[in-house]
Amino acid sequence: MAGRPPATYFDHDGGTAHGDVTLTLADLAAGDAPRLRATHADQVAEGWPAPAGAVFLSGWFAGMLAGPVGFGVAAAGAGFVVDPGQVRWQVAPEGWPTMIDLGRPIVVVDTTHPWAGLPGVEAVASSAVVLERTVTALAAASEPLVAACHGLARVGRAGLWNEVGDRLGMALAHQTVVPVTPAMVAVLEAATRVPGVPWRAQPVVGPDASVNKESLERLPEIDADWLVEATGSEGMPRAAYEEVAASPLYQAIPAVKAGRVHVVDANLWPGFGHLWARALVDDLERLFVN
Repeated sequence: MAGRPPATYFDHDGGTAHGDVTLTLADLAAGDAPRLRATHADQVAEGWPAPAGAVFLSGWFAGMLAGPVGFGVAAAGAGFVVDPGQVRWQVAPEGWPTMIDLGRPIVVVDTTHPWAGLPGVEAVASSAVVLERTVTALAAASEPLVAACHGLARVGRAGLWNEVGDRLGMALAHQTVVPVTPAMVAVLEAATRVPGVPWRAQPVVGPDASVNKESLERLPEIDADWLVEATGSEGMPRAAYEEVAASPLYQAIPAVKAGRVHVVDANLWPGFGHLWARALVDDLERLFVN
């Protein structure tokens, strides 16, 4: 990915889905954060616990910012030093973000990187400095969003920050642009552990949809009466699930042995809005009532 020029990571056609609006950080988090507050009120009206709604909003907006930043350091070996004033979110009428535009952040690389010396690229002494600059800027840009979400409900800031850390660590998940390597995962691991990061829990790191020896070996830890497996574009790919399901360790799980496993559409679990809620209730009735 470092063979591509830096600008290709930020150039796009600017198109939006019908009805989406473009919002800045100030639009979302300034003052009493009325837009976030309105979306949170809709969540609560639909039955969401208020703290859960605030956590989801932190993941949706601050977490969406962390995703491309993590992808840059892992896939391109480059730090995107986010300028909060340039970031734009495309937001659906229902209140959730559909796309993010980082603007033109400063690109930071170490002196051995192919991009060193290109316009708009700053070369620094080491990859550790790249990560420190990148993650520090991410935290600074995310802080107003986390603070705004903290004001929506009785929810700890640590839990809100953990959403950001997890999205940084999972930046390589659910994508087909690059094949994930152990070196890329190691970079994300290092990024989530930069000294001074605001999240307390160690984030989940790596492509969670991949199947590896370590994940299979942990299957015996599952002691559940029922399993609901979410597959699809927002969850584990169907082929990956089938690989796991064929494992003797999976077959030994009590719920599997008892035939109490249901596969659902990951695009609906979880989701947002009236149509999602209706589809989810239909799934629950199908699984546990009929």
